[in-house]
Amino acid sequence: MLSLGKRIKSNKVIPGISDHDIAVIDLNIYPIRHTQKPRSIPLYRKADWDSFADDMSKVQEDIKSKSNTHSVNDLYNIFTDAAEKGLKKHIPHKIAKQKDGLPWITPQIKRLMRKRDRLYKKTKKRNTSFNRSTNSYQSLDKKYRDLKGHIQKEIRKGYWSYIESLITPIENDNEYSGLKRFWTYIKHSRKDDSGVSTLKVNGETFQTTKDKADALNRQFESVFIDDSECHTQNTQTPAQPPCEPMDSGGSTPRVTETSGVDPPKSGHIPGPNSHACQTSASQTMA
Repeated sequence: MLSLGKRIKSNKVIPGISDHDIAVIDLNIYPIRHTQKPRSIPLYRKADWDSFADDMSKVQEDIKSKSNTHSVNDLYNIFTDAAEKGLKKHIPHKIAKQKDGLPWITPQIKRLMRKRDRLYKKTKKRNTSFNRSTNSYQSLDKKYRDLKGHIQKEIRKGYWSYIESLITPIENDNEYSGLKRFWTYIKHSRKDDSGVSTLKVNGETFQTTKDKADALNRQFESVFIDDSECHTQNTQTPAQPPCEPMDSGGSTPRVTETSGVDPPKSGHIPGPNSHACQTSASQTMA
């Protein structure tokens, strides 16, 4: 139920036979198809690094002039804003296309599918009690069924050939050339992308992200105790009730609660794989 959270509409327990209750689950059995959304891809090979370095040099002078009058956070925001604007200005971007099609469906298989559809329409028009006994209808129906089975075999063959091309390296490629396509296939083969489903603790239901994080936090804290406070010299004494969980200042691991605090703006800056960009940024912060 946790891994298929989006497919479960409702679940409840109803009285059953004798002392055995019945669990009733309303489940959506329709398959979920994950489509890839268009995204912007930076083209670092076509970037104008000289212009980017000039802009970062100006930012360096601006930061030096404001170092005595502005706080560290203000100076850091100036740097991140300038770096983000420079990356968008001097690095061209392209929009990735959606990959909704199946790569193992070749044009030859598509032609067979169109031919199958035409035969199906002809068969459906002649599907009457009078025409079913004729030789023309039986031959047309046999041709449609044979073509349908042939298409299924070709799709299976194309699918496994595609999988083999992902896991089997090509002789001319290096050992890392096919890893990107392989992990892309694995990522798009996920059955459900839902995280933690709705939690129920002591009869209370938690649906929001913060409430679920707090419930898990309390559950995890309940299994940790402070050894310095709960340690006793006599090990033969009966088991004592667990101590209260340590606060966030202790050394006990703790699951942090979610809050509305936004991540730092530096996370929005793409990481260009270029020595020129790294050199300019390091000089600016020096």
